[in-house]
Amino acid sequence: MALTNVAMWTDKGWKSVTKDEAVRIFPDEKVSANSGIFMCRLCKKYVTFTAPGIYARCFKHSRGDIDKECDDRALSSPVQNFELHTFIPPMRIKIHNNQSYSLEMGFFLPPDIKNNRGSIIIKNDNLSTSEFKYDISRLSYDSLTYLQLGSVPAEKYIISVSESSLSLPHIVDGIKKSGVLFDYYTRKKLPDDADVVVNHDYYFLTTKKIYVPSDIIGTQICIMNGWYIYKIRAKVFNRSNADFFFNYGYLLTEKQASLTFLWPEYILSPYVIKHKADKINLYIQGDSIIPKIYPIGNILCCKYCDSDNGVAVTVECNARQQLLSAGRTKVLRYTYLWKDNLYTYIEPPIVKITDIKGFEVIAGENNRLPEKGILQITPQFDGYIEILKDGWIIEKRRINANVISEIDRIQFGITINIFQGLECVWTVSYVRQKKTVSDNEEELLQRLQSTGGKTIPISHLFGVVAKKYNGYPLVQKWIYSQIRNGYISEKAYKLIRGK
Repeated sequence: MALTNVAMWTDKGWKSVTKDEAVRIFPDEKVSANSGIFMCRLCKKYVTFTAPGIYARCFKHSRGDIDKECDDRALSSPVQNFELHTFIPPMRIKIHNNQSYSLEMGFFLPPDIKNNRGSIIIKNDNLSTSEFKYDISRLSYDSLTYLQLGSVPAEKYIISVSESSLSLPHIVDGIKKSGVLFDYYTRKKLPDDADVVVNHDYYFLTTKKIYVPSDIIGTQICIMNGWYIYKIRAKVFNRSNADFFFNYGYLLTEKQASLTFLWPEYILSPYVIKHKADKINLYIQGDSIIPKIYPIGNILCCKYCDSDNGVAVTVECNARQQLLSAGRTKVLRYTYLWKDNLYTYIEPPIVKITDIKGFEVIAGENNRLPEKGILQITPQFDGYIEILKDGWIIEKRRINANVISEIDRIQFGITINIFQGLECVWTVSYVRQKKTVSDNEEELLQRLQSTGGKTIPISHLFGVVAKKYNGYPLVQKWIYSQIRNGYISEKAYKLIRGK
């Protein structure tokens, strides 16, 4: 059967290609799979473009391929129309002191779920005894809650929901033994067919030692339960680096695929876009990235608008809740479109800040340092801490939801800002207590009265200087007494004139 989901290697990476485009490039010759020019997007194997002859030219898998059954079908479109009817829980990895790791899966409550009763059961298909059960009451309506999956990866995770209308896929793809990538900064697992960006760091989890080309930096982080974790980064965009990632099902690129909401106005929260319009306008960037909506909505307009494969898309929203997905042959991004009133009050995220004795620390300006100079912070959501010394940023540190983070060596001049997303939700500044006017006056008066040594003449004209001390009546009275005497200590004179 002819293949339609085919890409061609170019100097800008893998680009989708149709049969007619391939004919124009290779009008008179057969292109072998061994050339590595054409590849099937679905199974990531190189394919042959047949020679001119009696039969119409087409893309075909090689006879020697073990995986002869490919999901590709002879469609009119060069890119297969993937389907997505339910939200696919994302996965992420946690690295513990570069010595061990654990896996997590993220869930949230869609807006149409009216109660949070019931439970989620997650099973590892490799271990019949491995089961994780969590109350749905732990989930949030407007943010992801990551639930632990342990440190033994599964190729498939079996999910079931009890006593709830929450819709989740029964089987979720997990960790392939050949290896999967996680974004180094968000720690989220990359979906199949995702872009890998040059000069960006990733974690790579695999059961085998890897050998990377010279233009890829690969550093082993740890090994646990027979799994290796590497930190890898492609330094340059070239064919050898692209082939390395291609072998694991990823496409190397210089610019990551993206989907951006343009207008009308909306409220953005993780995986939910609240709006009140019949049409949503998007900007999509990336090779062959297409949007789909469920329940079905019309793609009213799809127009290329720049030289970076940018496409302006208008999507019809004909239901209160719709799931928008974008991808090529696999889903790369998904979000709920939710028609609702935009002007609603959103509760600020909760951040718990205590000293080491468990006493709550109040935000704002603080004249007392915490016990032993230590603060403990427990955020509701993932975010980061910004630490400043005398107004200069000296450290930024990521914090994880419901995980205690500790800041030590706090001293005067330190300011601590806590961010959830892009919003600063809590701040404290440690400053020394300022002396009051009376404290300053008493100290100055004592210094003036204790001065001795050489005296110098002083005239009534010195009263002009005394008037500068209107806020210090006791000091002013002492100066006038020195004027009446006609003499003043030279040290006191210099002290007063320097004030």
